[in-house]
Amino acid sequence: MARPHRSDVAADRTHERRSPSAPLRWIAAAGALLGAMLYSNWLLEMAFTRSLPDPDLFISELAATDQPHGEWFRGCDLAAAVILLVAAAAALVGIRRDRWSRTGWWALAVFAVTTALDSTVWTLVCASSSDASCATREATGAVPIGHQLHLLSSVVGVLAAIVSLFAFVVVDLRERAPASVRHIGLFMLTALIGTSIWTTAAVAIDSTAGAGAAEVGIAQRVQLIAIAGWLIFVAVRTARARA
Repeated sequence: MARPHRSDVAADRTHERRSPSAPLRWIAAAGALLGAMLYSNWLLEMAFTRSLPDPDLFISELAATDQPHGEWFRGCDLAAAVILLVAAAAALVGIRRDRWSRTGWWALAVFAVTTALDSTVWTLVCASSSDASCATREATGAVPIGHQLHLLSSVVGVLAAIVSLFAFVVVDLRERAPASVRHIGLFMLTALIGTSIWTTAAVAIDSTAGAGAAEVGIAQRVQLIAIAGWLIFVAVRTARARA
């Protein structure tokens, strides 16, 4: 039997150092998938409200402290954040040398932290898009500092998701992952960036032209679908990785 070349052995060892061990790999993959499911809890809004979604309502306002089902939505978001942090920790412990992979998981951890902040200390206290008195309080700065910082953490979270997905796409391109994986990654990256631009533009138009001018809720819902797609993509590519 022919002996393997040193270059082949070295490549295999490098790949093994870059891939998480089997238990950590499955914890990371399962955590990313479960996190995507919990983060998509907003899909239950029609079951709770018994009506079609308001196209002008910010999704985050469903979790406002004065909303009837706010505690449920905040609880699911917090659970998603905790599970995603566990997934990121498992991957970071197992991955040693791949700088881009570590960047992807660190960015995912930042997304989880911002989600935890959104659902705890920086949560909304009221829904300004459907409550005129809340909109007045926001305009006059009469809302708590956590309410005001909610937008900041949301923006940081979306940027972290984009950085994470970009890093994983770079890994797949550098390591010549299967064409299907590379194509899906590029598609998801384009979708996430595109929906984020759409949502940002809708918020800007809504704030200048008046509520209901840009149907922010639709743009944000599509963006959240793209975020869930990013987490599912991370889960699948992690599960496919060789231990």
